[in-house]
Amino acid sequence: MKTFIVPTDFSMNAQHASSYAVQLARQLHARVILMHAYEPPVAISEYEVSTIHFDTMKEHIVRRLEERKEELQMEFGRDIPIETRAFEADLIGHIKELYAQPEASLAVIGLTGAGMANFFLGSNTLNIVNNVGRIVLTVPPYARFRPIKKVIFACDMTEVAATVPAARIKRIIQLLEAELLVLNIRKPQQPSPEMEAERETLESMLQGIPFSFHALERRNVVAGIKDFARTQAADLVAIIPHKRDFLAKLLGGSHTKAMLFRSGIPILTLPVED
Repeated sequence: MKTFIVPTDFSMNAQHASSYAVQLARQLHARVILMHAYEPPVAISEYEVSTIHFDTMKEHIVRRLEERKEELQMEFGRDIPIETRAFEADLIGHIKELYAQPEASLAVIGLTGAGMANFFLGSNTLNIVNNVGRIVLTVPPYARFRPIKKVIFACDMTEVAATVPAARIKRIIQLLEAELLVLNIRKPQQPSPEMEAERETLESMLQGIPFSFHALERRNVVAGIKDFARTQAADLVAIIPHKRDFLAKLLGGSHTKAMLFRSGIPILTLPVED
């Protein structure tokens, strides 16, 4: 059974992301690991850490995870397997550890500016996406779950053969039984002498799944993706996070400033295949 790794800091937006993850798990017949990484207590003297304080903190986290599990299963059904895990510190390291399991296929995270641990501020979301090195689904606070049937893959059409994880994209589209829309947005009058060759390469790489190709000229790439996604009523936007400045425009800062997050469309980041 496929496994979704779902970190939470118990904030409203992280709770929303966990709800989305459980509903997606139902669609794809997956199980969920609901996890939290907490900071150890500060020493009460130069030589001593309060063991009682530490144990109390751990018990509190375990209890909150179990409460959230109960809420999710009451709302979405007890047929969805949910496991809870509490870790001491090192959120990214523990996500990587869980992702090392052979059945682990997706990490689902939220973006929030408040919460018990503030793990999901924009910068921390970027750290997870950039450093976990696996597929991550970032769920905006306004995303309503619906079965994923239309996926936009935003591609800059640069060094396609080396950067596009075509096999991974094909597996995802086949698993979801979804429609793929390949979107290339370039600035007006931007020279693109190799664009047609890159497009032909990509079309060859994606053979075997249904897809369509769309090219738009826009000065603001992020706004172009958002407008196209809204027009197409897309359920998901997939990107390759190899350009960190572009990813920061999508995920960085507060969610009130991130265009795609205001649109309520989840973002799937696909690392380049090894």
